[in-house]
Amino acid sequence: MFDDDLPRRPQHSGRRRNSEDDTALLPAVRSATVATGDGRRWPRGRQPEFDSFAILAVVGVLTIVALLGVIVAGRAKDPVRSAPPNGAWVPAPPLASGLAAPVEVLPATTTGSTGEPTTGPYPVPIDTFNPTATVKPTAAVTTTTKKPSTPAPLLTANTKIGLEPADQPGFLVRHRFVWVRIDQIGSRSNSSDKADATFTVRKGLANPKCFSFESVNSPNNFLRHQNFMLWLQADDRSTQFSADATFCPATAKKSGTMVLQAQNYPGYYLNERNETIYLDKINPSSATAFRAKKAL
Repeated sequence: MFDDDLPRRPQHSGRRRNSEDDTALLPAVRSATVATGDGRRWPRGRQPEFDSFAILAVVGVLTIVALLGVIVAGRAKDPVRSAPPNGAWVPAPPLASGLAAPVEVLPATTTGSTGEPTTGPYPVPIDTFNPTATVKPTAAVTTTTKKPSTPAPLLTANTKIGLEPADQPGFLVRHRFVWVRIDQIGSRSNSSDKADATFTVRKGLANPKCFSFESVNSPNNFLRHQNFMLWLQADDRSTQFSADATFCPATAKKSGTMVLQAQNYPGYYLNERNETIYLDKINPSSATAFRAKKAL
């Protein structure tokens, strides 16, 4: 502080100053000084201004911000240029619409005796087409399409067979008098059982494209359905009997097997249940599949 600007304390001769004297001076000090932000008091009219260092710092920051604004504005007007590894400057895409698209500048390349580029980081494709060269015709490649082989017929007329359920190997369809069932019959079975399980395939009595099955040990007796069950009965030459004794084979899922559909009942197939054969209205994939076995 400046001592000549402050009120003088009264001089006390030989007497010790006390707190009452300080209290009496406070109003005069406050009226003659000004308090600053740092808590100090300065003589009125002589308080310090802003710190010169702070002022310089603020001016510097504003100057830097202004320079950055000028640089950004200048770059917005001109396309930015970038340098690829080969040193050729390539303008970047235009920032505003309506400007022409920049063209990439490739470095010059030199070619050797073979016509291929020998220098430069960006090889340029060379068209190797020679219009004077003689082109040899390519030999034609012939391919042959192998026709699918025709599967062997599942049934052949005038042959003797045994009908084996595909899911029951060793079992055969056999008759016992007029009843028809499935039994286990093999090479060690007696001759009577073997004969009961052997049938001669005939052209269908009601449809020559289908088939009928005649017993070998009971001539003129055929497998026929009646009341939705399979029987062995004598041919009475009636239309009804011929229709009931005619079955049309269709290929089953397993290779070499077939399902047998009644010629006069479309959608009805021979189906084994509990060793008895029925005529069921069933999906062919669920019907019993048979395999024509060589007669025993």
